[in-house]
Amino acid sequence: PNYFKMADETLRKEFQRFHVKKTETEQNLTANSSQISSLRRTVRMTELTEEETKGCSLDTKMYKGIGRMFMLQSREEIVADLLNERSDAKKKIENLEKTNKHLNEGLSESKERLRELVSDRR
Repeated sequence: PNYFKMADETLRKEFQRFHVKKTETEQNLTANSSQISSLRRTVRMTELTEEETKGCSLDTKMYKGIGRMFMLQSREEIVADLLNERSDAKKKIENLEKTNKHLNEGLSESKERLRELVSDRR
């Protein structure tokens, strides 16, 4: 009888841990998904802007918005900034996708551990 009570308590604690981990993982996945969407928009925006700037002649004056002011820059500088911004966004997307993969793997491991506990209980 005491063994069953102890096993039930252990099982209850594991269910609680799993529920907390599941909730945290879902929140992190949602936040990461939102960030990935935003970064993908940034990538697309930089691609479109680069296409438009490459269509302009080399002597066209171009300005980059910095805060509430604009700075005159050469077309090459603007394109280089766009490339840097795009590569940074792609790296961040890659890292967030890896994080999502690890979060899902951790959740799967927790589910499996919980299944094993329940099956051992039977």
